[in-house]
Amino acid sequence: MFIHRKIPGDYHDGIFDPTPFLSYKYISDSEIYITTQKFKVNELISLKCFYAKDIDIKKDFNNSDVWTEVLNPLDSSEDIGEDEKREFYFSVKNDEFDADGIYYVKFYNSDLDKWTYSSIEIDFDKILMVDGSILFKYVNFFKERFGFLVYPFDLAINVLNKIKNVKFEEPSFDIPDLKEPFTQQKLISATHFNFNDLLKNEVMKNIHDIYLVVVDAIIIFALVNLLKNKIMEVFDK
Repeated sequence: MFIHRKIPGDYHDGIFDPTPFLSYKYISDSEIYITTQKFKVNELISLKCFYAKDIDIKKDFNNSDVWTEVLNPLDSSEDIGEDEKREFYFSVKNDEFDADGIYYVKFYNSDLDKWTYSSIEIDFDKILMVDGSILFKYVNFFKERFGFLVYPFDLAINVLNKIKNVKFEEPSFDIPDLKEPFTQQKLISATHFNFNDLLKNEVMKNIHDIYLVVVDAIIIFALVNLLKNKIMEVFDK
């Protein structure tokens, strides 16, 4: 059975029938835990928990390939007292700046043979404004008041972080054998083409270098123009 409840509480008419109540726990500027409500040992026995990110919930609810099971606290090596309460949780890391999105969490209640789910939207910028480190808050403080001075450094740090995680590959592609469909006679042999080979031609290399200079000039002009506009905004106020 599949249901999405919005009624608060884990018990309904005396029956244990929980829907995930989601929150987050700040770990660092690049990591949080998404957490559920807490349960006692006798409640955890009947629950399984799964999560997925940015899915079509109606289409993918029963697609096991998109869901990841969350470790049940009972399966950890740490002993849990009978009256203690523990939550399900999983880590969300933003090292590559791709963690923002909507996270869905669903429970399977084996006693009722029933599923429930809920979701939470994660925006690291908003989280860090509340829970971020002292360093982040100082940077954000100066960014809000001296944005036109801090912006180039902030931009440079973000760009460098993104470049650090880029997986550079050769700009190339493969062409398979092309055969005549009836006789299977080969018309074109398979070949591998690399765009960098074009740069071995002196004319193409000169065009490429000129193109890079023009792009750099456009970016520099845009940054200078943005800086000028920011300065004018400050002095016009």
